[in-house]
Amino acid sequence: MISSGRRRFWIATHEEWIRPSLKSEFFSFIGDTFKNSNCKLVCFTNKKLKQKQNIQYISLAQSRRIWKEAHVILTFASPSISMKEIHSKSLLQGIPVITDDDGDHSYYVNHLYTGYIVDLKKWRENLVSAVEMMVKEPSVWLTMRANAKRMGKIYWGKWDGEV
Repeated sequence: MISSGRRRFWIATHEEWIRPSLKSEFFSFIGDTFKNSNCKLVCFTNKKLKQKQNIQYISLAQSRRIWKEAHVILTFASPSISMKEIHSKSLLQGIPVITDDDGDHSYYVNHLYTGYIVDLKKWRENLVSAVEMMVKEPSVWLTMRANAKRMGKIYWGKWDGEV
């Protein structure tokens, strides 16, 4: 179980940011893992989905404000999908990224500096480790946040694009 004390820890993703081969298992795992914790996954979607414990489905129309309030962005997309825009915008906003080691996903995220790179062969353990580290040691998350914002400004400057 991941405990964050009284502070709510928001992790944001989009249904398309999770590869189809993992989607069902991923959302089931998150629901079970975040049970009885202050961690919550917010998933942006166009579909009407039943809310699950510690997974909140939000329409894309509402995603802009909530996305910017996330503590972490999570992407496990198919390797053929570039995450450059999502990762660069997240970093520019000072939002650390948890992503996998496939495709270009880890290219824009510096492991333990601006986010966490998950080995897909051990995604369950790595994901829990990443979230636990950021939740139990807020200074780690705050440092990643500052590093993300700094790197985002260095590499991308002002960003006006939409997620």
